[in-house]
Amino acid sequence: MRESELHPLTGKTIGPVRLLAQLGGTMHPVFFARHDAHGEVAARVARIAPEAREPFERLAKRLRQRHDHPSTLRILDGFVDEHDLAVTVAELATGGTLLAARAAAPDGRLSVTRALEVARGVLAGLGGVPVERHVVLFDSKTSGFFWTWTFKPEAVLFDQAGRARLSLLGELRLQSSDHLDLDPYGSVTEATAPEAVQDEVAPDGRTDVYSVGALLYHDLAGVGPFDREIQRLKRPLGGYEIRVKPPRPLREVAPAAPDAVAELVTSMLAKEWRDRPTLEGALAAVDRAIASAGA
Repeated sequence: MRESELHPLTGKTIGPVRLLAQLGGTMHPVFFARHDAHGEVAARVARIAPEAREPFERLAKRLRQRHDHPSTLRILDGFVDEHDLAVTVAELATGGTLLAARAAAPDGRLSVTRALEVARGVLAGLGGVPVERHVVLFDSKTSGFFWTWTFKPEAVLFDQAGRARLSLLGELRLQSSDHLDLDPYGSVTEATAPEAVQDEVAPDGRTDVYSVGALLYHDLAGVGPFDREIQRLKRPLGGYEIRVKPPRPLREVAPAAPDAVAELVTSMLAKEWRDRPTLEGALAAVDRAIASAGA
């Protein structure tokens, strides 16, 4: 990144956090930072409404206290400064990102074993994600401020040992009568389960199982399960395609995938949540597939 492109907060100190370099994000950037107590960390910064200050700090305290899982990146601190900048501090992943691993892989395809290992880490990490993934920080007749956590490939990072870990930084969103901090298509991605399009969540983690199935498909094929639909539509993916259109069979785009792995992905991407394995069942199936791939 050229100096002229540096985020204006780069080099600034907010409370106990010094922001050293931007890692990603635009409206709510994430920085490589140094924390007085925790050393090198990742820090997300967002400007929030004054009414959201105390609810945000209570949420950050809950995240610090309750969510410590070996396959997630721990939330270490959270506070709001005098300028209404909300800072969420998390454990730093030093092994890169899933998106970077895809970009570096031939044709964007991870090896079968590596793709399964990533899926395993993600499935395990989902057990450490907060049950509350949409928290209202404040709400009025004209506006509201929310913290949300949704599964995205961008949330999959690697530690120094190469193990997949999930970021819990989440996002802060403002909704008001004159401002909607949501892309009209942004809430629907290839990882969005059919029932999630209608704001429903299946039991036993099966909504998450769909999302990980989409991630595993992409890691094996180098393309998402609905990329062909996106090319045909010439627009971002919509809820109708997610709910109705079948994904392209995995073996057509990932011939190296063993039959058992292709069958597993198909079951994880079932339109009806009752036809998918549970989170625990999917984790066991991925473990078996990893053992078979290494045999």
